[in-house]
Amino acid sequence: MGKISDKKQIQRGRVKKYFLDAAIDIIKEEGLENLTTKKIGDKAGYSYATIYNYFQNFNELVCISMVEMANECADYITKNLKGDNLKDICCNFSDLMVEFNATNTNIYYPFLSTSIDYTYFEDQNNNHFIHPAYEIILDKIKSSDEFVDKESEDIVTLMDIFTSIFHSALHFYIILDNPKNIDELKKEVKKQVLFMLNNYL
Repeated sequence: MGKISDKKQIQRGRVKKYFLDAAIDIIKEEGLENLTTKKIGDKAGYSYATIYNYFQNFNELVCISMVEMANECADYITKNLKGDNLKDICCNFSDLMVEFNATNTNIYYPFLSTSIDYTYFEDQNNNHFIHPAYEIILDKIKSSDEFVDKESEDIVTLMDIFTSIFHSALHFYIILDNPKNIDELKKEVKKQVLFMLNNYL
């Protein structure tokens, strides 16, 4: 009985991943605004109505897709992040964050969308969603010599400013097409990051 139950769980997990992978592919290729249950079902090879056997609703599927794409970004940054000191690390993080999210704007657009019910994340962990890439740079900041004597509240405030810089810059780039290219965006974001660090350290 246990083996049968295990097989069903494995099969259930496999089908759920088919739907999730299909949703992520469509978001990347066509954008969140073109994501539909029918397209997801067709790409996954199952009836779109079956989706609701694996996800509470469409919003849950979108939110989990966002988490997966954010984890891809965090993996990219983890593999490529370098620097000899905190400023170098933060500047490199800045470039990598822009590169990953601005190269395919469909990846970051869901984080700017007003059509998503973000209370899903609060229901899951009693907190709002925190992009895992910011957890990486937060760990670097906490462990740096420059922040040994800083209050934890100061570090949290710094991270709030840090995330606001990226979120605002990517919003202008993706929604308003300003600046016009990724190199200009990198330069603009790095300038703000350095200004923040120079005034704080």
